[in-house]
Amino acid sequence: MLVNERIEKEIEKASEEHLYYVMANKALFGSPDNFSTVQYMNSKNIRNQVKFNELLHAKLVQLVDKNGIYLDFGVGPGFLEYVNNNSKQKLHLTTVEWEPQVDCFSSIRKSFDVDVNYLANNILEDDFEIRNCETFYDYVILQRFFPIYKTVDKKRISDVLKKFTPYGKYALVVEADVNWSKSQWDYILSITEKRTKVFGKWNIFKINLEQFK
Repeated sequence: MLVNERIEKEIEKASEEHLYYVMANKALFGSPDNFSTVQYMNSKNIRNQVKFNELLHAKLVQLVDKNGIYLDFGVGPGFLEYVNNNSKQKLHLTTVEWEPQVDCFSSIRKSFDVDVNYLANNILEDDFEIRNCETFYDYVILQRFFPIYKTVDKKRISDVLKKFTPYGKYALVVEADVNWSKSQWDYILSITEKRTKVFGKWNIFKINLEQFK
């Protein structure tokens, strides 16, 4: 397993620095969209995400495509990137973060030595854009991506996925089965080319974005 004594110390350091960062920048975390990001003041939450992303990383290497180029959208604290940087088998991984949340995770990313390569505005806006992104990626990773699962509207799922068609060939939606409604579940399965279990009820849904053009 990745989480050894050195990693444990880095996790503890990252959570402590995030605690001080939140205390010093309370206004930044006051909005409903940003408040949940304070959870990483708790080292247990960071540790759990590192362990989960270790499993996810292994699935991407073994079962998806170890030679593909990946765009990780909504990188947040950079858990997958942190795992990738500490793994022997490296993925070609590029990061995107939402402009409203980019500062919320800056202390953790600094602790983890993870950079944000691109910024993007709100995916639900008509003028959505990943700024200055000219590369076409094999896969766009959407892990715990609430614009897709926090809706009862199948049309919004397709509308959101359609916005990634200029940036990648496939979307990899990483989500727990229990977070889908029945209609969402039926729809997500209908558009999924392959479903790969990560752990427990968590799966990778490999979706060809060509169908949304």
